Amino acid sequence: MSKTKFTLLIFLAILTIKVSLSFFINGTIVYPDENCLLLKAREFTESGLIKYCGDIVDIPGTGDPMPLYSILISPVFLFFSGITSLKAILVLNAILSSLLFFPLKQIFQKFIKKEKFSMLCAIIILFLPQTMTYEKMAMSENLFFVFNTLILYFYLNSFEKEKKTKLIYKLTAFLLATLCFFTRPFGIITLLALIISESTIALKKSDKIKKIFTLIGFFILSMTAIIGLLTIMPNTITALMEKAYFLTKPEYLIKLVEAFKNQINSLFIITYFIPSVIFLNYAFTSKSKNFKNIKIFLFSIIILNILIGTQHIFGYFLSNYNLDLLTRYINISATFIIIFFLISIFSEKKLRITPVIFGLCLLPLLFLNHETINHALNIELSPFYKSLNGFVSDFIFFKFIFLIIIFILSILYIFEKKKSLIILLISIFVTHSALNMTYQIIYTKNETSNELFQFLKNKKENIVVLEIKSEFAATNFINFDYWRLKTLTDNIVKLEIYDDSNNKTPKINPKEAKYILSKLELNFDKILTTKRERKLYEIKQ
Repeated sequence: MSKTKFTLLIFLAILTIKVSLSFFINGTIVYPDENCLLLKAREFTESGLIKYCGDIVDIPGTGDPMPLYSILISPVFLFFSGITSLKAILVLNAILSSLLFFPLKQIFQKFIKKEKFSMLCAIIILFLPQTMTYEKMAMSENLFFVFNTLILYFYLNSFEKEKKTKLIYKLTAFLLATLCFFTRPFGIITLLALIISESTIALKKSDKIKKIFTLIGFFILSMTAIIGLLTIMPNTITALMEKAYFLTKPEYLIKLVEAFKNQINSLFIITYFIPSVIFLNYAFTSKSKNFKNIKIFLFSIIILNILIGTQHIFGYFLSNYNLDLLTRYINISATFIIIFFLISIFSEKKLRITPVIFGLCLLPLLFLNHETINHALNIELSPFYKSLNGFVSDFIFFKFIFLIIIFILSILYIFEKKKSLIILLISIFVTHSALNMTYQIIYTKNETSNELFQFLKNKKENIVVLEIKSEFAATNFINFDYWRLKTLTDNIVKLEIYDDSNNKTPKINPKEAKYILSKLELNFDKILTTKRERKLYEIKQ
């Protein structure tokens, strides 16, 4: 069999596995994030307009995701609706992810001599926990991962091609980096990392005129990026300024250090520590010209990514919520680290061991906290929390399983057992991905197999979800049943807030709704009561 046919066969196998798994997901997992993206996409299909999620659902203060992913998936709603539309979107995610096999293989081939190892490394990346987890969700993380992988590919190639082709590759990388901002608010870090890298390279050149123009260009591009962020997301800048104000007080500086420690630990956990250590050793000792070309870019995006996550954890601290771990914001950094860990393993004859790096990396893990996490911000770790309907308790995982894994990996690393190390890590990544996949399948099945959803999913009726004002004011959070019915059924779902301060009976116009979902006791025919103690009433015309 020719190499081309074998490569295509591997790609088709990856595609088949990923697409097949998409059909086992039966609902959204993170709300309102996924639901808002779906609603924005459906609205764009129907009206051609990009609307704020809060305007679509008429809930003030609802978070609004960036629009690019919603625009990409919007054609799906021309052909499908309800859960079928979600499955179609997940298939699209699987196709996009699978296509990355080719650029990933090319990236690895620039460092690894044997093509079979390059293929193996590309497959590992495509089945990492963070890759598989978000691929099975309607989240903009999918597009962010695709763009950043392509940016790495084009930017790496821009140093090897002819002058004309080099410019095309570099401009393509910058274009994709600009689009990253329209996938996630902090997507601007990719563009900033490229600007920092290019400026550093230019400043190393001897020509003084080029240095001056580089500094001017760096200033203009940075200011343009900041002004763009201010224009598009003024609330984000205001929030950052408010956080900066608290840093004038010493007690909050300690909290910032703790937030940084929690973010570093999150990165070590999702990479299983040793890959991060090996990456740092490789980064500081590698003589590879290819790596040196992109070294500043890699360090810039990882550091900026960590800082973004740190300020987010710090924001939770200011709200009196101790967020111990945050993996969702750093999945691209974790992926890049594992990419170059694999490159180090398969391209270097010996594992480089630097006791200082190992010791410094180990230090934050000695102060690991894991008790408090947010499900939406740590989907990759949810299977390890009984409180989130996971398979084992966080105490067992972090105090025993994780520590045993780190200990064994460290021993293999210290004694330079490369083959055993990579086999064990592949086993760990595959097991972790399988656990996450199983968790997502069970989670979504439970949420959409309940009596309420089964009763309403095939109907096309007007439904009023009646929320109690005092409860809504306390949390500013609408229940999952509302989001699920709004995005995964063909019903017309309307939200109304009942003011419970005056003890008046809520008035519902029978012409406006066929069903009412509420915690309140109402004078209508009760059909069922959900596990969240909400009652479904039918209004007889």
